[in-house]
Amino acid sequence: MTSPKSPSILVIGGTGAQGRNVVRELVSDKKYAVTILTRDVTSTSAIALGELGNVTLISGSYETEKGLREALKGQHGVYVNFNSFAMTESMEYFWTFRLYEIAVQSGVKRLVYSGHKNLPRGHRYAEEYRNSHQATAARLSEWLESQPLDLIEWTILDGVVYTEMLSVLLRPLVLPDNTHVFTAPIGEGVVPFAELTTYGKYVRWAFDNPSRSVGKRITLPTYPTTLKGVAEAFEKVTGKKAIAKDVTQDEWFEAAKSYVDPDAKQPTEIPVALEGDDTRFTFRQSFGAWWNIWKALRPDVEETRNAQELADEIYPDRFKSVEDWMHATGYTGEAKAELKLESDRKKTF
Repeated sequence: MTSPKSPSILVIGGTGAQGRNVVRELVSDKKYAVTILTRDVTSTSAIALGELGNVTLISGSYETEKGLREALKGQHGVYVNFNSFAMTESMEYFWTFRLYEIAVQSGVKRLVYSGHKNLPRGHRYAEEYRNSHQATAARLSEWLESQPLDLIEWTILDGVVYTEMLSVLLRPLVLPDNTHVFTAPIGEGVVPFAELTTYGKYVRWAFDNPSRSVGKRITLPTYPTTLKGVAEAFEKVTGKKAIAKDVTQDEWFEAAKSYVDPDAKQPTEIPVALEGDDTRFTFRQSFGAWWNIWKALRPDVEETRNAQELADEIYPDRFKSVEDWMHATGYTGEAKAELKLESDRKKTF
């Protein structure tokens, strides 16, 4: 049940890893009610969120007019985080635009978008940096920035790499002598890590503080870390030997074949008419570009400092480093499946 006095926020992607943290934070003190549009209201994740209270589950899809109109009706605000791995690039553009239009028609006052920066800076749309989940959101973020605030008061949160990925795609290979090997094709590049709870804290702050968040792009606080830095943090926390090993993309994707076909187009479940759609990415295309971004990235010291200063107000008890996160979570390098990625990977580097 939801409180009639609580302004309602529709959370697109509410049952996903990011969305679950947003929902928990919004309803933590019952100041807000939350509506979640999901294809399966009986899923374990949906049921658990419904039990938090002040949460309404609606059966439907955000890739339909009916689903969006029913979900956006009567909402004060909407948080948007589409699952780029479950839709084509063209459909993510279209349904983001359509959601915005229907939100305006429905009288929604606030829109907070889970976006991205267009990285690396100055890439001039080079193909090697185009991927399904980051580049698309970056371009949509730039589009949203151009929209007038008298239609919907928007806020953009520039995203991060989930630290929890160290238990999924970035987890280490364990050698027979118990050496843990962290592998990635990023050379001396850095990865801007932050834990998933950061999204919940910042979305809540954005809705609580419209005078400071409306019309703004907010950089989430990160702890930029090299692959070597991850290995060193692991050694300090666990006492186990760890090394960082830079590999080629071909080597990384060869190892990935144990749990995914790198050259199969995604999403895999689509109508027959879309099988030749060039807006579908293969795993190799999308994550190859993802690795290229981090290989090229070097931290912006001023931007990182400014983000940390705001974070001291919004999320003062956040983790300040990968090492802090490993300590607090009891990280062992073992697989976890909370990000809904395959967790039985057998690396062969």
